[in-house]
Amino acid sequence: FRSFVLMKTKGGLKKRERGLDAMGAVPPKKKKKAPTNSRPAVVDVAPSKKKKKGEKMSNKQHERTTIAIGPVQPAKYKPTAVAPITIVTEETKDEGMYVSFVDAEATPLVPGDTAKPKKVPKKSASDRRREQWQKRMQDEKEVDVVEAARDSSSIPTTAEGFRMLLAGSPNSSYNWCQFMAFWLFRGEAEKARQVAELALKTIGCREEQEIFNVWCAYLNLEDKHGTQESLDAVFRRAIKNVDQEMKLHQHVIDLMYKSERFGQVYHRYKEMLRRFSTNVDAWAAFYKFCVERGRFDELKQIPKNALNSLSKDEHIQMMTRFASIELRDGSVDRGRTIFEGLVAKFPKRSDVWSVYIDMEKVVHRRTKDNLSQLRNIFDRVTTLPLSARTMQSFLTRYMALEKEYGNERSQAAVHERAVKYVEQKCQT
Repeated sequence: FRSFVLMKTKGGLKKRERGLDAMGAVPPKKKKKAPTNSRPAVVDVAPSKKKKKGEKMSNKQHERTTIAIGPVQPAKYKPTAVAPITIVTEETKDEGMYVSFVDAEATPLVPGDTAKPKKVPKKSASDRRREQWQKRMQDEKEVDVVEAARDSSSIPTTAEGFRMLLAGSPNSSYNWCQFMAFWLFRGEAEKARQVAELALKTIGCREEQEIFNVWCAYLNLEDKHGTQESLDAVFRRAIKNVDQEMKLHQHVIDLMYKSERFGQVYHRYKEMLRRFSTNVDAWAAFYKFCVERGRFDELKQIPKNALNSLSKDEHIQMMTRFASIELRDGSVDRGRTIFEGLVAKFPKRSDVWSVYIDMEKVVHRRTKDNLSQLRNIFDRVTTLPLSARTMQSFLTRYMALEKEYGNERSQAAVHERAVKYVEQKCQT
């Protein structure tokens, strides 16, 4: 006498076999007992009261209530009734296992341990930018290594190999220059010229830097294997087809200077200044050439002509460049005279003072006898009514100078000067 009884569960209908007693009645179902070694599951329940908009929660609202939800049942057992809920007190607190709803996914804390895990501090914006910059620099180094290995192993050794290489990268000035060097190494200057002409026709018109590189290589070819007439002819063509005219002028001047054609260099500078009379770099380059070649008559006229050609905003910059050239490559006395005139007329121009100090340091490394001049400049600039940031920069540099060349007494004097400046600032 056996029958099947259907029992309704969450997942559907489950068939369960049960036996009948002697009278044919179904015996009552026995209740399952929980394991004796199980402990009640204890959880922290946050208060149900919700915070209103714009309302701050009190300390009591932040507190959590710890409850125990019956004994821990086996994994396959799903109770159909709600387990009794009991409030955990100090007496029953150690009998359960505490799991917070906030840390439900994390590892449960040890019973009795209420310490919260420390939060990892967030990185500042500067730290993130620094990490990104380091990663980018590392990636660029890796790319450079790969490209260098590829370039060193991909240079052809035959003319046909160069033609095949240029067919795949016709806009690469590096490959065209390598092809020109291939013919020059074999003494075929005319074929190198043909390669240069072909490169100028092949490279796209938008590749301005690549075209400029080919013109520079063409000028180098004519300077070494051509004549002055052929060099001038190529230069006149190049000026009409490049945007960096000033840079091309300077390139030709450098070629002539290396071959010691100083007369042609002088005339080329004159031509460049007629074309770029409002360019500070052009005047500074010509002034440096005259200082190196000892053209003192020109040195007296260049500042006047430059100041007449440049705008008033560029006058200080121009005279600072002239004074720096004199201190570095020319007469120290002339350079100091120009700087002293500038700081006397513009005493609050911290950039002029800074360049003056840098150039005096260059002189000191060369002569080792102007330490008193450096200290004099620092003493004068640190007495001016400059801003706190600017004064801090000059005092820091003054202290670095005394640590390198001075003694404890001179360092103490600089420290007293800094304290005196701070006290004056506090009084004002």
